[in-house]
Amino acid sequence: MFNLANLVVHKFCNACYNCPCISKSGHRADASIWSIHVKQKGTTVYTYKNKQVSCNKSTILILPAHLPCAWQNIETASDYSRVSFQCNISHNEAIAIKCEHTQGILDKIKKLANLKASSDPYKQMRAIKEIYEILLELASIQQMEYHTSTNKERLKPVLEYIEANYASPITNDTLAGISGLSVSYFRKCFVAVCGTSPMQYVQKIRIEKAKEFLIVPEEKISNIATSVGYRDVYEFSRAFKRQENLSPTQYRKLFSIGN
Repeated sequence: MFNLANLVVHKFCNACYNCPCISKSGHRADASIWSIHVKQKGTTVYTYKNKQVSCNKSTILILPAHLPCAWQNIETASDYSRVSFQCNISHNEAIAIKCEHTQGILDKIKKLANLKASSDPYKQMRAIKEIYEILLELASIQQMEYHTSTNKERLKPVLEYIEANYASPITNDTLAGISGLSVSYFRKCFVAVCGTSPMQYVQKIRIEKAKEFLIVPEEKISNIATSVGYRDVYEFSRAFKRQENLSPTQYRKLFSIGN
């Protein structure tokens, strides 16, 4: 992963805010500047060295200096904002960063566009400060993405274990041991990756498996309860209703085979 924190900005070159893209396609020459691209509308696909990368409302694209590429707009409406600058480092790959909330970065680019047109004698200094703030925010998002990806790999054997053993007693201690993490850090990583606690995830898997059995009319609900890991039908029914807002019997009436 390229570390944006290593960039040292030498000069602010240009900025444009909320500009309509008139052309359908074009080419970026061997530019001597870095540029950050944020889309307000549409998607632009950039092609370089037989690779493709997209820039849209939720993906910010950073193009290094001396990286020629062709670009093409997918939609007709394709508004964008961009800031360009010179810095100390060379890089030979485009950098795409997933970012669901781009307004803060867009506000900084708008400020840079206004600064470019001003007569402020300190505009270079002020602009470089704004660029660093943008890079710092993008570097933080990039680092978070990296940790999330790393944690997904770390949790893969845990998820496989749950899938294979959902009908058996499962504890946080057991799952943390599989991951090689302390229980508290394991729980934190699990919630960050899966959006729910480990035990809630186990319950969800058990209920999903139970739903597969419930659509078969001949299967007894008491047998289904124990086969997916519950002590008795009462515990199973409470857990099922909590997740599905229906009792197992109501679910069966609605979705069983033949209905």
